[in-house]
Amino acid sequence: MPLILDELEECISCLDDVEQEIDRKELVDAINDFLDTLSPQKRNIFICRYWYSDSISFIAKRYEMTESNVSVTLNRLRSKLKKFLLERGYEI
Repeated sequence: MPLILDELEECISCLDDVEQEIDRKELVDAINDFLDTLSPQKRNIFICRYWYSDSISFIAKRYEMTESNVSVTLNRLRSKLKKFLLERGYEI
């Protein structure tokens, strides 16, 4: 990858932006891989909270859970995501 980016350096004014975009894409792919490991309900809870910014109370009502249960589930999912990313070489 560094060799390819060096070749493009003459054509691209801000190489850092390209590298950042590649890093961002790889992180998105890693998060999607993590989401694929979850049950449908846990994946949906995660997406509701962190993609759609739904409130804990809204998620609890939607999935017929207590707010406490949703909070605990999200906390555990964040911990699992952190471990998942660390195992793949991401610095947290």
